[in-house]
Amino acid sequence: MTLENIMKKYDKTTINKFKDFLFVDVDDADFIVGFLKSNDETKLREYSDVLCNDSGFKGIFLDGNQYIISNDTKEVRVIDTVAAEYAKDSLIEMVFNIDEFIFLIRHKKEYMEWCI
Repeated sequence: MTLENIMKKYDKTTINKFKDFLFVDVDDADFIVGFLKSNDETKLREYSDVLCNDSGFKGIFLDGNQYIISNDTKEVRVIDTVAAEYAKDSLIEMVFNIDEFIFLIRHKKEYMEWCI
């Protein structure tokens, strides 16, 4: 698995939006991975203080500064809440394979350099 192999599936807008997500909301990849690997009961119990309860989207979302994150067993959804509220014609939601998403956030520094 490489950054190039993963990101060749996405357009330039998604690549840049994901870079913004990494910059704005990914400080602790292990914390996010823990959330993604937890079942719904554990998410509600152990992450209750950082859940987004008023997003208007269906699912259990981890709240960030600008983005919220949710997942099922195969995919991760990243939603730009600012764009959802104020910029209706921009990219609002990104969907990634869960294993690829985890790889990308664990390689944040390399991704940021790759985007330059």
